[in-house]
Amino acid sequence: MDKEERSKIGANVTGVGLIVNILLTGLKIVVGFIFNSMALIADGIHSLSDLVSDIFVMVTIWVSKKPADDKHNYGHGRVEIIGEVAVSLMLIVAAYVMTKNGLIKIRDFSISPISKPSLYVLLVALVSIISKEALYWYTKHYAKKINSQSMYANAVHHRSDALSSIAVLAALGLALYKGPTWYILDPIVALCVAIYLFFIAVKILIESFSVLIDSSIGDKDYEKVLSILNSIPNTSDPHHVRTRNMGSYIGIEFHIRVNPDMTVRDSHKIACDIENKMRQEFGEDTFVSVHIEPEKVNGEYK
Repeated sequence: MDKEERSKIGANVTGVGLIVNILLTGLKIVVGFIFNSMALIADGIHSLSDLVSDIFVMVTIWVSKKPADDKHNYGHGRVEIIGEVAVSLMLIVAAYVMTKNGLIKIRDFSISPISKPSLYVLLVALVSIISKEALYWYTKHYAKKINSQSMYANAVHHRSDALSSIAVLAALGLALYKGPTWYILDPIVALCVAIYLFFIAVKILIESFSVLIDSSIGDKDYEKVLSILNSIPNTSDPHHVRTRNMGSYIGIEFHIRVNPDMTVRDSHKIACDIENKMRQEFGEDTFVSVHIEPEKVNGEYK
């Protein structure tokens, strides 16, 4: 899949999420304020963070499709990871604000009664659950298809929004059934949503920094690299194999030995064959660096 097609798919999928999140954010916050539901407002802020996440993803996918140039010899794939970091930091700030407000509301419950949950609040939460769970599976499918880390992070964000809406629906439904003493569940749920949001943000942040500091690819993919190297005819002893995650694509570097009497042309053909096989397996943007060495004859290089 070329970069143009990848960018088009990413923009279309994220655009769908953007529209849904605009509608959900407005609906949750407006209904939350009208019926004085802190839990639904917190859920709306969660959706707002999804909305900002969609915007970040659209921008980073657009930038990351740019080819390598004189100042960016390895391309722009890590722009997506920078987008993930920005989204994570924004989520942490949102979680802090919601936590602070939730604790104040719980503290003042005895002197400032909380309003009875409205059926409209429960209905909005139900709509959110259905739409965000659908967005999760839709975005996750295409994130895997185009190998986009930021889109996958966005899919996880959709799922976390659906889970927070489940908490709102369950808790406020129980409060409505049980009566006034249970209305405190509203700020408690808001607090739980904030804590959950914080841990999701920290997880994404840690994963993002792992890529930015040149973490290697996973063990499963590393085994695929070794399998390809060991399958190449007229070569031996692949070594100094190094890999790194570069955002939407990966980098692979290695040394491999060939017959010392082999011509430069034949050695070059082997190197090209290896590069092609790596790109067939890991994507056409895979960065491959091959170092050809002579095999030892009687324990010495000839």
